[in-house]
Amino acid sequence: MRLTTRRDFMRDSTILAALAGSGLTGRALAQNPAPAGNPGGSANDRLNLAVLGVRGRGRSHIGGFAGRNNCVVTHLCDVDSGVVASAIQDTQRRQQGVEPRFVQDLRRVMDDPNVHIVSIATPNHWHALAAIWAIQAGKDV
Repeated sequence: MRLTTRRDFMRDSTILAALAGSGLTGRALAQNPAPAGNPGGSANDRLNLAVLGVRGRGRSHIGGFAGRNNCVVTHLCDVDSGVVASAIQDTQRRQQGVEPRFVQDLRRVMDDPNVHIVSIATPNHWHALAAIWAIQAGKDV
């Protein structure tokens, strides 16, 4: 028999309370399989991701999403076109050949209906505005 630690108990209790409080049950989830950022699609469909900012922390975001859990990094966005070439090669290698598209203006990312998720790795003063624009465009942030 496995001993339960206080940390395990608190984590499991919090998850259970959140599910019970939200009214999400197996039946409710089965009736609503489409996530908000993927209208008309199944929760098991591929999720297209855009990474805003590819220098420094943006590379960590690429590594965290590329080729995992049905996520595909489809767009890389940065104002500095000089840093994007190596990021595109790195992303393509991690995704076994799927090459992301380079976009210099983050507003074009928000306009693209094929982007479901936006990961923000820009300088701090751009975080809020990029998040607001992404949410207004119906993207997950």
